[in-house]
Amino acid sequence: MADLLLTANKLATVFGKQLEIYKKLTKLTSSLSADIARTKGNMNGLTAKFEQENELLVEIENLKNGANSDIEFWLKEKQNANFVEAKKLDEIIKNVQEEIARFLEAEKILKKQIDFYRTKDVSN
Repeated sequence: MADLLLTANKLATVFGKQLEIYKKLTKLTSSLSADIARTKGNMNGLTAKFEQENELLVEIENLKNGANSDIEFWLKEKQNANFVEAKKLDEIIKNVQEEIARFLEAEKILKKQIDFYRTKDVSN
């Protein structure tokens, strides 16, 4: 039981960090969309923001990779957990999933904008 408690707490920390990064990604992606709209498709000067987005995605991937063994252990033993930490972990995971959905929606909008201005540039 102590191992489960420790694992739940470690995963809560990892997913909490991922949640914060996804929030940054959502905000950054929305900012990129606003910049592209404001400049009518001129993406000069946005390279740093795209690089920052990539760095955040790498950070998430590193967090995931570092937690793989804890995730595997948790998935195998989760049914034996009935403590507050498990509920806390489930709530954090739910929040991460919701933020991922917001981020993906912002990415979809950004892609549409980029495609629109690329098509517009080609046709002009």
